[in-house]
Amino acid sequence: MNRRPNRGPSYRAAALVVIASLAVQYAGLALLARSEGVRPADIAISRAVQSLRSPALDAAARAVTWLGDGTVIFFFAVCAAVALGMRGRSMAAALCFIPLLNTPLNHLLKQMVDRPRPEAGAVDVLSAAGGFSFPSGHSMGAAWFFGFLALVALMHASTRAKALAGTVLPALVIVLVGFSRVYLGVHWPTDVLGGWAAGLALAALLALFLAASARPGPG
Repeated sequence: MNRRPNRGPSYRAAALVVIASLAVQYAGLALLARSEGVRPADIAISRAVQSLRSPALDAAARAVTWLGDGTVIFFFAVCAAVALGMRGRSMAAALCFIPLLNTPLNHLLKQMVDRPRPEAGAVDVLSAAGGFSFPSGHSMGAAWFFGFLALVALMHASTRAKALAGTVLPALVIVLVGFSRVYLGVHWPTDVLGGWAAGLALAALLALFLAASARPGPG
């Protein structure tokens, strides 16, 4: 019986390239945020997003933004861990809880950049938020957790339809959470981009660890 070629090393190399690329993107955005070099573009994009405002969209943005909250992600992590555990994916189930470290890590990253949040006058501030602005904690947490779920779906889905659903839905959540943070005026667009870069890099690291820890099947 012919064996399929072992593509593990090439996949790992590609994953490392993606992680390195995301890390470079994050570093570049952090430097720009620290220097305020992108402030005019941030203001212009924020105002364009907020030009879509309506009472219904205000309410939707406030609801969607909670999908990036640590408490909500904990709830989803428990659900995902139970579902994966029932399918014999114990390592993936355990790794679902690693993104709960997002809050302390994001706080540390914020302290390093020390960027103020958007102020009333420059944009409409529709929701109260304290602390520093870069990177967006909700965007980073959503990208880390839901990005990891999407990668797990790609690794283990038995059909293309399941793989598609398992990647499109988490990706949609990630995008909507980021959009809501700009819409609500609590983050600049570059804060969201930085959160996405950091979160997706961490999600890819978790997926890489998961793939490396998997035992090769027989024959």
